[in-house]
Amino acid sequence: MIALEESVANVKRLSFRLLVVIGIAFFLPWFFSLGTYFSGYAHFQDEEHEILLTAKSGFYKTIHTFDGQVYRVHTGIYASLGSSMYFFSLDGNYIEGLDPEFAEKVISLDLSRYFRGLTHVKLADRGDGKWIGKMQKAESEHLFDEVVFNGRLVGW
Repeated sequence: MIALEESVANVKRLSFRLLVVIGIAFFLPWFFSLGTYFSGYAHFQDEEHEILLTAKSGFYKTIHTFDGQVYRVHTGIYASLGSSMYFFSLDGNYIEGLDPEFAEKVISLDLSRYFRGLTHVKLADRGDGKWIGKMQKAESEHLFDEVVFNGRLVGW
C-alpha cells in the first residue's frame, strides 16, 4: 500500500514538472512579443484577398477583405520566434448581411486555408522594406506576395 502511494506521488510530481516545462515552452515566445507593436498588411498571391493587422504586446486584431469587401474580423494572441510568427485566434466573427454567394466563397476559402486557432507565417525580408510570407499548414503552403510591417517587431 505504501509503495502504491509513493508511486502515485512520483507520477504526480513528474506530471507537474512536465506541465511546467510545456507551459514555459509555449509561453516563452509569447513573452518575448510583449513590448512589440506593429501594424501590418498582407496580400495573398494571385488573388484579391488582403489582411490588415494591428498588434500590440502579444495581442492582435485582423480585418480580412476579399475583392475589396470586409468579410471577417478576429482577435487573438501572437508570438514570434525567429523568422516565424504564430497567431492564435481567440475570437472571430464573419460580418453579418453578406451576399450568400460571396459568403459561401470566402468561408470555403478560409476553411481550406486556416487551421482554426493557429496560423503559422514564415517571413523573409525582400530588402526593400517589404517582406514575403509563407502561411504554412500541414498539407499546403499559401504565399503572401507582399507583407508590410510598420512598428517595433522586437520586444524590450
